[in-house]
This record gives sequence, C-alpha cells and structure tokens, in this order.
Amino acid sequence: MGGKPEEEWVSLPFCRGLMADRTNRACSRPTKSNYGVLHSLGLLALIVTIACGDGSLPAADEPTPGVSLQTPSVTPGRLRFFVERVLDGETIEIAGGTRILYIGVKVPEVEPQECFGLEAQQRNRQLVEGQWIEIEKDTSELDLSYGYLLRYVYLNGEMINEILIREGFGRASIQAPDVRFQARLLEAEEEARQSKRGVWGACPAS
Repeated sequence: MGGKPEEEWVSLPFCRGLMADRTNRACSRPTKSNYGVLHSLGLLALIVTIACGDGSLPAADEPTPGVSLQTPSVTPGRLRFFVERVLDGETIEIAGGTRILYIGVKVPEVEPQECFGLEAQQRNRQLVEGQWIEIEKDTSELDLSYGYLLRYVYLNGEMINEILIREGFGRASIQAPDVRFQARLLEAEEEARQSKRGVWGACPAS
C-alpha cells in the first residue's frame, strides 16, 4: 500500500476540551506533530473499550476521546460507530479521529494517484460516509504500517470490504492471520474479474 495522505490540520471532536484556552477562543487545530499524540490517546481509549468493555456508551459526564459516538451494536461480536469521513477506498475515520483500515481488500491509491483510485474513494464515500456502521475484528488489532484499526465493516448487514471487491473497486488481499472470510472475498474477486468490473476492465494488468 502506498503512502496515506497526511493533513496539515486535523479537527478532533474532543479538541475543544483539550486545547481551548481560558478566554474561550476558538479551539486550535492540532498540527501533524501533535496529531499523532492526540490520535494515539483516542485510539488507546477505543482499543481498551473494545477489549474490556461491554460496548456501552461512556457515562454522559465522563466523555471518552475517540468513542463519543459509539453505541451498542445489535449484532453479536460487533460494535457500532459513526463514520466522520472517508480517506480513500479502504480507509475511514470514525468519531474522535480513529482510523479504520478494511481487512482483506486492496484498492488503488489516491496519493499517488493510481488507476481507479478516485473511483474507489468515491464509491466508499457513497457507501459509508455519514453513516452508522458496524465493525468486526478478525485476529489482528492494528495495521503495523499505519497504526490503524483492522476491521471488517458492515452497513445494514452487508460487508463493505466484500462489496468493494465484488464491484471491482479493489482486489482481495488476504494476509494471515486475518483469514476468516478468505473464501468469501476471493469468490467476490473472481466474480468481478470474470465480469471485467472496475479495475479488471479499466486498468492495465499489473
């Protein structure tokens, strides 16, 4: 996977509580240098909540950075979150700035731009941006390259990872130990390839 774009300014929902001064001026936005610290705090809170909690909301008077918009999931083994924005065809950002990388799918990059990268980003945005999703863990907690959560993502019961592959916006990319849905994702890729959907018809063979 190519390099992910890094924004000079990043807005976090809990920023005001951390950074606003005593004159109640507008909350400062963290730069690249301190974004990593704030993001790590929110990510740590999220992982601890998932690993140790019951999926319930924090008490109203005890907000937790990174999980402020978490609600109990109706599906056993999953948690429900609100998608703040889509970064590319395989990466999203939920409340608090925590980022999630889809398991088992490799889409073309936006930066540097690759064939069908913008189309994959737009499709992912159409599917999940501004939506409540459910996330499900396989074996790994984090992507070691970027520190993002690794998850299967669902909307209305349908797996987004699989949809993107089946519609030809990405290829199946199975990496142990996260192989729970290997057969399902490979089947979706074969269907897209045979039908020459998306990257299989629009992009030169790599």
